[in-house]
Amino acid sequence: VAEDFVSKNGCFVSLYDIESNIPIIKEGGGQFVTLSGGEPTLHPDFVDITKLLKGNDFGGVCVLTNFSNPKVLLESSENLTFVRISLGLKKNKGMIRKINEFAGKSSCPVRVQVLLTTVEGGFNSIDDIKWLRHQLSDNVTIACSSLRLSNDFCLKYNTDEDYWMDKGELSITNRYIITLEDGTQIVLRN
Repeated sequence: VAEDFVSKNGCFVSLYDIESNIPIIKEGGGQFVTLSGGEPTLHPDFVDITKLLKGNDFGGVCVLTNFSNPKVLLESSENLTFVRISLGLKKNKGMIRKINEFAGKSSCPVRVQVLLTTVEGGFNSIDDIKWLRHQLSDNVTIACSSLRLSNDFCLKYNTDEDYWMDKGELSITNRYIITLEDGTQIVLRN
């Protein structure tokens, strides 16, 4: 997790330290590894970390990224099960174009994470999600999240969860699945 990716003195955890913890993760039943942050692609050994994890037969390795380092992501994509890119609070056609270009070159699937908020110019309605679906390449999937009412930021930007829940059906995994007219299914995580 983010707190453990950087050591107490502000330096990145070494590749050796990560490697030495793999047996502990496996003994604890760990099967899928998610690299998150901060921004994990800023780690100087990021590509080597993904190779190391892939070579240790985990069921999957993914990265959660703000897409600030697409070159490193592309270099490591063959080691990843998927890449999840956070699109941020607002619609950004320039970022969407870059994501589409990346998805066309990547060796692994790409998922865009959208934060449902009340921010003007953001993703406030089902029409905004439809707009995004039409902007993204067909090989890029969409995942949505809503903010919980846990702090001032969330209170300010939270969208009406009832609106989104009414648009979908509750799944057995306790998430809401919203199906667009073209059959695209959007998972609402909250």
